[in-house]
Amino acid sequence: RRPEVITSLLRELCLRDGLRIALGGRDEESLEPILRFLIRYLVDPRYSNTLCDVCSVLLDMYSDVAGVSDHVDSLFAKLKQKISVELRFHSDVFRLLGTIEIILAANANN
Repeated sequence: RRPEVITSLLRELCLRDGLRIALGGRDEESLEPILRFLIRYLVDPRYSNTLCDVCSVLLDMYSDVAGVSDHVDSLFAKLKQKISVELRFHSDVFRLLGTIEIILAANANN
């Protein structure tokens, strides 16, 4: 409900090398809220730096259990889709910025 508090807690766990301990040993039920939180807030610029780190650790820890639970697999698929959409968006924005720079440079030369 308060993503800034949860993200701050996750950042502190990262800084204190406690994230792997906090995320370890989880079953399907206890992974679900974490995955849902990442799906919802990963692309929010206020939280993305921390949540990208959390996502990376989570994927490292649980990539070997893929296929065990259809529900968790579907959440990981949603997370992957969310990341793919965000990467496409960033790619489009950078392409647009490049085009704008070319137009401004041509305008400055005239």
